[in-house]
Formats: sequence, C-alpha cells, structure tokens
Amino acid sequence: MDPMTFVLGFVVNLVVIVLIASAMRMVAPALKTYFARVGFVTLLGVAAAVLIEGGDIAWWHIDWQWKLYQAFYDVSFWFLTGAVLGLFIKPKSV
Repeated sequence: MDPMTFVLGFVVNLVVIVLIASAMRMVAPALKTYFARVGFVTLLGVAAAVLIEGGDIAWWHIDWQWKLYQAFYDVSFWFLTGAVLGLFIKPKSV
C-alpha cells in the first residue's frame, strides 16, 4: 500500500479530532464530568454515523450490514476520541 494513504488518513483523522476538540471546548462549561464529556462526543459520533451511513443506505441502497459495520467503526472512533479528549478538555474552574 502506498505510504501516502497512511499519511492522508492520519491528516483526515487529525482534522476531525481538532474539530471535535473545538466543539468540546465550546460546550465544556456544560460538561462537568468526564463521562458527560465522553458521552457528548459519542453522541456526536452516533449522529454522524446515522447521517452518513444511514444516508448511504437510503440514497445509494448500499447493503445495510456493511454500513452497520462502518457505523460501528465511526462510533468507536468518536468514543475513543472523546475518552482521550475528555481527560484534557475540562470546564474552567471558577
């Protein structure tokens, strides 16, 4: 496999992580606990997976079993990202 595939994949993931971190920073005051922060990011991932993978099923008639697998991957990525970012992005103490 071409090494540029890995580089571009890493860049895409990094951009998404920066966007997720930005969203977390915006709503951090409302996310007082670690589990609230992880849940917030996971919920964003579920919404994205339903929109993207569900859209592929509805619009392109792609096999739902394959898209379910893709959705699991998507939500897992968002959950793990939330688990890590939740450790570092916290509401500011007053």
